[in-house]
Amino acid sequence: MASGDFAHAYSSAELDELTELLKRLFRARDLLLKVNGAYIESAAQRDSYRTEPPFKLQGSYRNMTKLAGKITPLMHDDELNALLRDHYRGEAQTLTTGAQENLLKLAQLMGSATAEETTRWQSICGDFLRQRKAGGEDADGSTRIANALLDVSRAVDDLKPSGEPTGDSEGKQMAEAVLQLAVTYRKVIMPLIAATEKRMDLDHSISKRLELLLARANEPRTTRATSSGKKTGG
Repeated sequence: MASGDFAHAYSSAELDELTELLKRLFRARDLLLKVNGAYIESAAQRDSYRTEPPFKLQGSYRNMTKLAGKITPLMHDDELNALLRDHYRGEAQTLTTGAQENLLKLAQLMGSATAEETTRWQSICGDFLRQRKAGGEDADGSTRIANALLDVSRAVDDLKPSGEPTGDSEGKQMAEAVLQLAVTYRKVIMPLIAATEKRMDLDHSISKRLELLLARANEPRTTRATSSGKKTGG
């Protein structure tokens, strides 16, 4: 659009300033659209199908209104990124849980995640997926064992040949399945077995103590009953 098409006679410097401002506003708008899309996708997903923690940050017109007044034409990319991060850091403080993972997910959406943030995010997603497969935080021991065995069964099924040789991809699939078996065994089955054994030992110890206490409690009664029987018989 030529400068003469505007109702106001903007100078060349003013037009350049407006152009740079709009570029930065569009960048903020694009991020808010990504955030809103991720929020809607997460909210519409069943917990049993999740592969990462729920995303609760939102990208609404209210967020855009708050940000627009702080964006200037002279901002560098890193300054704009810092402003966006600071804004959502404040939003994350209102969450009851999950502030850290939500901010890490935001960094992924922005495309500006550091190597440390990416590693931490992958670790959180891995732990989340393993916990979900084990039945969640409130699952009892039997549920965790059943889910772990189901994972093992699925991994074994994945090892079955599909009919067509796939070369390297087949070897990679087998390696991933074996790794899943190892992780499931080490992080789920072994701790549950150890906890079950400890519980059994505790139950056995408690049972022995109760038997001893009952024996001691019944001993005086037995003695008195025997003595009374001897006197009656005499």
